[in-house]
Amino acid sequence: MDDDVIVTALVVIDKAMGALGHRDDVRARASEAEVLTMAAARYFQNHLARALQVMQLCRYLSGPLSVSRFNRHLHALRGVHPWGGLPPSRIPVPRGRSDRRAPLLYSPPVADDRDDEALRQRIKEATMSGLKFGWVAPAVGPPESDHVPLVIYQQEEILPVAMQHFDSLWVCDHFYGFTRRSDPFVEGWTALTWLAAKYPNVQVGHHVLGVGYRNPALTGKMAATLQTMSGGRFILGIGAGWRDEEYHAYGYDFPRPAVRIAQLDEALQLMRLMWTEETPTFKGKHFQIEAAYAPPHPDPLPPILIGGNGEQLMLPLVGRQADMWNTGAGRGLESFTRKRDIIRRSAEAAGRDPSSIVLTVTREAPLPQTSDESAQWVEELQKWTAEGVSHILLDFGHVTSTEPVQRFVEEVMAPLR
Repeated sequence: MDDDVIVTALVVIDKAMGALGHRDDVRARASEAEVLTMAAARYFQNHLARALQVMQLCRYLSGPLSVSRFNRHLHALRGVHPWGGLPPSRIPVPRGRSDRRAPLLYSPPVADDRDDEALRQRIKEATMSGLKFGWVAPAVGPPESDHVPLVIYQQEEILPVAMQHFDSLWVCDHFYGFTRRSDPFVEGWTALTWLAAKYPNVQVGHHVLGVGYRNPALTGKMAATLQTMSGGRFILGIGAGWRDEEYHAYGYDFPRPAVRIAQLDEALQLMRLMWTEETPTFKGKHFQIEAAYAPPHPDPLPPILIGGNGEQLMLPLVGRQADMWNTGAGRGLESFTRKRDIIRRSAEAAGRDPSSIVLTVTREAPLPQTSDESAQWVEELQKWTAEGVSHILLDFGHVTSTEPVQRFVEEVMAPLR
């Protein structure tokens, strides 16, 4: 598919939605927005993710699309022509398509490049990325920092540069360090909220929360608040927890894995109720709430990223519950594909579309220092994208200069977008 054709179609949709009065009203995402998005996806050969991205970017639509609603409106759409007719010669034709048959909404006009260049560029940058890049900000300082928490150090020196190019920003959820436990160590929720305010143009998430560290009702309320105040940029990264010594040090119970995963399952159900129901009530084995009013409801709902690898219990839970899955790249491609397939089978068994689960991996490595190292990065990341990974989370460790960051942007990120 020719990216220019897709951008042209999205520019037209942007104009049409503005004419429908949806441009500035987040709440005005009536069926027209949904139907036009689905129609746009059909127009460029079912690239639904790209259509959805631009609709969310322009704040016309939030939450999951309803395929059933699209099916109900499909027949009626065949007679709808909101932009006026054009001769076949002006229908944009994707590469490899030899005919000029009208798409679902017939022939949207070609955008005027002079009038729409800024809009075209904004949409292209937001939707044409083949791979999204996330920056994992360490929460503890490097040896030379005299115990300054690194997330603050990077904010002052590195993050302003990196966040001009990266798609997301992540912090971990631990209470003290692994090598020097006496170092100052930032708490995950507080740090992420601060970073979300500092960098308003990227998604933010935890990498990942331990379900046992906080009551899930409180976590749900905190997530809804951050999602609302950040303008819909929050990803709820969460897992079953694993660092037993930290649990015990802070006075938390650390049950066996099956119990922690069951707790995670209940926590996700509970939080979704709090995000969507007026008087949410949940009575599980591990957690309960009773008429737990939690306005405002987040809009859109925060995507739920589950981090975990257990093939017996955790990965089936990912297939049933998660919007995103994260695992470590260090486990290798063979392990990744096996675990991915478990998730897909679980999703299908639960009546979900397996392709709707965003696959992410975390890569821990220093930034490339030469062009040859950059080429090796590109080659490796291409292998991950070939297996379905669409968002890579990068933990570069102690970054002390913006020069390798810029090299990574130009020599690694650019070829993969």
